[in-house]
Amino acid sequence: AHVAVCAVMPLGRPARRLTRLKRKPVAEFAMRERWGGAPFGADVPPRG
Repeated sequence: AHVAVCAVMPLGRPARRLTRLKRKPVAEFAMRERWGGAPFGADVPPRG
């Protein structure tokens, strides 16, 4: 059987106070279509 997690719901209280997340811009780590492809934020001509 194929099984997939579609949601995770934490219960209880955090052990310590949560801090603000530090995230990189999407264009620094995301790519289009395949690994090593154009960066996600780059202007790419339409396919077809």
